[in-house]
Amino acid sequence: MGDHFDTFSRSITVHKESKKEVNSTAEADVNLDFVFGYGEEQPELQLNYTYTPVNSAFNALIRYGRDQEADILPDAGIRHPEGLVTIKVEQDCYDYIENNGKTEKITFDSKHWKIIGEARAKFYLTRPMYLYQLQEIR
Repeated sequence: MGDHFDTFSRSITVHKESKKEVNSTAEADVNLDFVFGYGEEQPELQLNYTYTPVNSAFNALIRYGRDQEADILPDAGIRHPEGLVTIKVEQDCYDYIENNGKTEKITFDSKHWKIIGEARAKFYLTRPMYLYQLQEIR
């Protein structure tokens, strides 16, 4: 199974929610009077933050269904309704998706995808693999 996965897997990028950081110079200049009911809100406060992208690349088996309505894995209950794709990932990718904050999207084949539903575990001998259904973000 390891050789099969290594041979046919392709790279995907899992994007997590960006980290929001307050600029240290802006933090000293912030007037918080509006918080206590004095003064007006400061629209420039949004400029006082920087967002750092959080993503990581993993390998996955990607399956586009030919017959989008056919059962492709009846024992796991996975079907391919129109526009859906199934990816099979290893433990490290599963841990990254399920932990470390909210997963916003997954990219591959120059398209953006969102996870729909929960992961389903499949075991090949003693090696765990996880299946996710994805829907294209348009």
